[in-house]
Amino acid sequence: MGSSGQRALKNLPFEDEIRQNAYRIRQSNIEQLEQLIELLTQTVKKNGGKVYLAKDGISANAYCLAIAKKNRVKSIVKGKSMLTEEIGLNQAFLKNGIDIFETDIGEFIIQLANDRPSHILAPAIHKTKEDIGKLFSETFNIPYTNDPFRLTCIARKILFQRFLTADMGISGCNLAIARTGQITLLSNEGNIRMATTIPPIHVAVMGMERLVASLDEHNTLMQLLPRAASSQKLPVYVSYISSPAKLEHADGPREFHLVIVDNHRSKIVSDPQFKEILYCLHCGACSNVCPVYRKVGGHAYGSVYPGPMGSVLTPLLNQGDTQRDLFFACTLCNACKEACPLHIDIPRMLRLLREQTVCKDTDWKAQPHQKMESACHKAVAFALTDRKRYQLLLGSLAACQSILTRINSSLPKLRLPISERIQKGQVRQFAKKTFIEQLANDPEKLEMNSKTELSCKKIRSVMNGVEKGCHPPLNQAREVKKPRSTHELIHRIENRTAGQQKALLNKFIKECRSLHQTVILEKDSTSAAVSISRLIQMKKPERSDIKMAVAWDVPIVRELHLETQLEQKNIPVIYAPLENRSSAKTALEKRHLFLKVSATASVGITSADYCLAKTGTLVLKTKPGQARIVSLLPLIHIAVIKPEHIILDMDELYALHQIPCHTRHNTFGDGMTLISGPSITGDIEAVPVLGAHGPREVYVFIILENDKHVFKKGGAGKDDKKQVPA
Repeated sequence: MGSSGQRALKNLPFEDEIRQNAYRIRQSNIEQLEQLIELLTQTVKKNGGKVYLAKDGISANAYCLAIAKKNRVKSIVKGKSMLTEEIGLNQAFLKNGIDIFETDIGEFIIQLANDRPSHILAPAIHKTKEDIGKLFSETFNIPYTNDPFRLTCIARKILFQRFLTADMGISGCNLAIARTGQITLLSNEGNIRMATTIPPIHVAVMGMERLVASLDEHNTLMQLLPRAASSQKLPVYVSYISSPAKLEHADGPREFHLVIVDNHRSKIVSDPQFKEILYCLHCGACSNVCPVYRKVGGHAYGSVYPGPMGSVLTPLLNQGDTQRDLFFACTLCNACKEACPLHIDIPRMLRLLREQTVCKDTDWKAQPHQKMESACHKAVAFALTDRKRYQLLLGSLAACQSILTRINSSLPKLRLPISERIQKGQVRQFAKKTFIEQLANDPEKLEMNSKTELSCKKIRSVMNGVEKGCHPPLNQAREVKKPRSTHELIHRIENRTAGQQKALLNKFIKECRSLHQTVILEKDSTSAAVSISRLIQMKKPERSDIKMAVAWDVPIVRELHLETQLEQKNIPVIYAPLENRSSAKTALEKRHLFLKVSATASVGITSADYCLAKTGTLVLKTKPGQARIVSLLPLIHIAVIKPEHIILDMDELYALHQIPCHTRHNTFGDGMTLISGPSITGDIEAVPVLGAHGPREVYVFIILENDKHVFKKGGAGKDDKKQVPA
């Protein structure tokens, strides 16, 4: 993940500028944190949600328990959240007799094994498929298998029933937008969409630092976060949630609670030396490149937050000296800073933590070294600060090792106790000649070394600037990105030519293909209806013996008249309730009935409010008749769109949101979901498996009608027309 994430960032246009701008955004967010929390609280309440500010984990757990007891909650489903691990929320519910189930497949495996996560994004990365197969076989009394696809299907089937019967759903929060009162949740599996849509109560738990001021700031960070985390332009699902479901909505929770947790973060914010660690996006990029983490694994850190980021954050959150080994284990190689999408200076903070330990800092309750440990550190420092002493030390160690080898007639297995948490590793035999001696005896390498020395001088000059708090300068030869105003973006959308729209369509189709989405072009609604009907008939249902389709109640889907096409095949088409003008009780009954129908449907049919050409993304807003579960519960998702639905990117999408008077505007105050491909997971030995929780197949039908021109080669071609794969 480390190298692919770095490549994804390097492929981002204006990468340096965006990363520096993102750093400035997070810096501003943390400096204005108190005001942003107040603004977020106001906007969430205005949208109909409830907000609770928790001083620590105890008060956050107490509030969540109070909600559960008030609503007689017996079963809870939970999306992956590091903060809930930090405050021990699961244990709090279990102690009070309330079942809570992890629904991320990696976290599900960890919970079954009574283990701890070892990576911030891939919690079960330390387990083999054989371990997981044995675990599932013993836990669920089923035949053993080590096939990642079959194991994923087993987890999906078990968790699906838990979603349907859950009384409450709990999620974390990747980023919250203060001005709009929305939280955003990123996932590839679809379990977070399930946990925030199906149960009648949704509780989101977020750290107080997970805030941005505006949509523009959110857009900048979203260009970096998925690329650094999983090498994706966008994750499969991005959910925007701001309020409980309205009476006229066909699904969604009736209560939405946002719990904002401090838990010693306010003290970190007030410390100018360490507040930079709260800029972190929790992408896991630093762990992926860290030589220490890659050698010893996440469990060695003894913390919820492993890797370089955790080596700084954990001691600060715990405000004590119990995690001192974390920051002393680091090699200070600077790889984490280079990999970080924001270039957060983690090595600087690690060095500062070491300094505070030596100097017995009273603010963070750091304790000095023991006398023997301090003496060892001084001895090593004495040897390493002088070339002659260093060579003498190496020579002495090599001589001792040689003597021991002769005595035992084999290399002794010497072991070094690096720390109680770090595994012990075998020491290799010293080379007969040092690297410098080998280099001096090789003229070709020596010539290369002179060139390397020049490069090292350049690197040192850059690093000197970094030490002073300066970021490396931008490459002057690169073009500087000029930000566009909202009105400029709207003008670009409204005045797009036919040729430009055709290019957008070609780009959208290309991106869809790269995301395992099948694109089918149709000349009109009639031919589209025939193709969709044929596709539904071909697919075998997996959850029921009866073939059934659920659909949005919107004009572009209604115009297909699928109920007429499928009536003779005895395949019913059920439309989402468009509006509930009846009593609240009747509305809830209709909602529950539609949920049961959607849970057994083979196919879900939607439109899309917009499509993003740059990322192959479908934008689905939460409105009457546009139930979220239609694109989530069935194993096949069909989206029917027209070319005019396609816009370029997130910049244009956010611009449309910020101009209320615009004809294409429709606020996403009620919520919105971005979909970029079928549901996918890689939690079992990093093997990608489609259909983790959401649809396994996604088809995009594009109805041309007034756009029946022939598309250029490489975009939409004749292979796409009337193509219905088996």
